[in-house]
Amino acid sequence: MNSDDGQATVEYIGVVAVITLVFAAGAALTQGGLGPRVERAIARGICAVTAQQCSRLLANSIQPDLEPCPLARSDSTEEASLDIGVVRLAAKLGLAVERRSDGSVSVSFADTATAGAALGVGAHLQVGKIGASAEAELAGGFAITSGRLWRFRRAADAQRFIANYAGTQRLSGRLRAGLARVCEVCAALAGAPSRPPEADERWLSGGPVVGAKLGVSAGPSTAQVDALLKGSIGRRINATGTTWFMRIDARAQGQFDAFGKGADGQAETRALAALGVDRQGRPRTLRIVVERRLSSRSRDRTPSRLRALLGVDSAGDGDVFESESLFNLSTQGDVDAAARFLRATDSFDSAAVWAEAERLRESLASSAVQTVRHWSLSRSATAVGVGAALGVRLGADAQARDERQMLVGVASKLPSLGWLPRADCLAV
Repeated sequence: MNSDDGQATVEYIGVVAVITLVFAAGAALTQGGLGPRVERAIARGICAVTAQQCSRLLANSIQPDLEPCPLARSDSTEEASLDIGVVRLAAKLGLAVERRSDGSVSVSFADTATAGAALGVGAHLQVGKIGASAEAELAGGFAITSGRLWRFRRAADAQRFIANYAGTQRLSGRLRAGLARVCEVCAALAGAPSRPPEADERWLSGGPVVGAKLGVSAGPSTAQVDALLKGSIGRRINATGTTWFMRIDARAQGQFDAFGKGADGQAETRALAALGVDRQGRPRTLRIVVERRLSSRSRDRTPSRLRALLGVDSAGDGDVFESESLFNLSTQGDVDAAARFLRATDSFDSAAVWAEAERLRESLASSAVQTVRHWSLSRSATAVGVGAALGVRLGADAQARDERQMLVGVASKLPSLGWLPRADCLAV
């Protein structure tokens, strides 16, 4: 027994000595600037091994390494289009809100103008969910988007901003604002919305868009398929520098309804490559995001009479899977590769830009901070319009869409560590 006690004492003293050496080394590393990294790694390891949320500990430990998580996103759009002959003109207003794990909220406004051509055969009449159509359509054009973004530290400030200025992102608000510019007296009568203050960030992008649609509907029955492909190149400007980006959106969806019962499915892929440069034009970060959306619906969808008259109905519930890689350009080779990507953007050759972005991503794969996110998705939509086509088209349409995303799961991977669950985000 005494021998065992003596052995245990020796082992205990050995463990204490090792712990003492570790903390002594940690103190030395702290003087050299590496201590905080070791401390954060230990904190994350404790939470992962013990399978605890450790929200406060993780939040404090990973903040210097990782950006705050987006927790919820909402996106509301209103769009109007006019077809005359083969010419199609369209305008879309967007309002997006993102809430993050540090309590901050960003609000962005986006205005998109599209001009192009459309050919089709058939006709449609739609008022909410009431209408009939039999159409086949092929369209293409060029879209330009300008946007503004405001950042708020508190959600209450963001809500006040939305209450005061969201009217500028509604078609009715733009109409009232137009009347106010024509007639001063009309400004008071029409209740034109106030113009928002200067934004924290602005962006401008442009690129081609093509789409096709085939559908037939009558009363309670609908069958429709459509597809869309859109590419754009642009830049964002804020107080710290400029971000050049390229984005590709691809969507395919189908819908079938018969007397209140039906199913629909929608698949979307969005890919973004963004290069950030400082105010002196030196490349600093590269962000690559790939987002895949899958939404479906296969339940009894008979709406109430009121909902049918208003034209509000679920337009799909599903999931969004997002993968993001953030590269800090820390070596001259990284900077040179990023510079080649930046030069490619000057040519507005989307294929060249994407190829350079892929080469840059591969060269930086070992140094990226990677994050994967799983979102729940819900949508709603309403529409009104009338049109007819026999080769050339004549018609006008308007629609409104609302989309909500809530974060379900998220994990991040630092270059020196494995995948870590972001309990600091989900425990907020």
